[in-house]
Amino acid sequence: MNHIYLAALLAVLLPTSSMAEDSEKVQIVTGKGDVAHCLAPVQIRMIDGKLRQLPSLGFDLEPGMHILAGNPVGRTSHCNKSKKRSRKPIMSIPAVEWLFEPGKKYYLAVYHDTEYIEDWRLVVWKVETEDGELVFDITDPESQ
Repeated sequence: MNHIYLAALLAVLLPTSSMAEDSEKVQIVTGKGDVAHCLAPVQIRMIDGKLRQLPSLGFDLEPGMHILAGNPVGRTSHCNKSKKRSRKPIMSIPAVEWLFEPGKKYYLAVYHDTEYIEDWRLVVWKVETEDGELVFDITDPESQ
């Protein structure tokens, strides 16, 4: 009988302790873009120069200054009909360096508004608070 009470107590306490830890983390969203503004979803492959195996839709990150690198996933043809490419691999998209603050959600995407793939870049295109309040959005001129 004591085991049942212990299990019930743990079931109540564990979710609240993990929620407290989540507010100390930064949420990164990589599986969303904005077709109308040439923002393609991205697969992050490197954080601070280290190769990482990360979920394709997003992940949690420790707060602080980080350098993230990756490549676009999905279609990018909606912005540019013809792609001109040098011999550089698509992985050569410049990384983004950003100060990530705890309790916020950051949306990353590949900005591909030019026909030259080597000019594409990784950007933080939207930032929200944990309550969903918009802090920054490059697709909304009023938020800048």
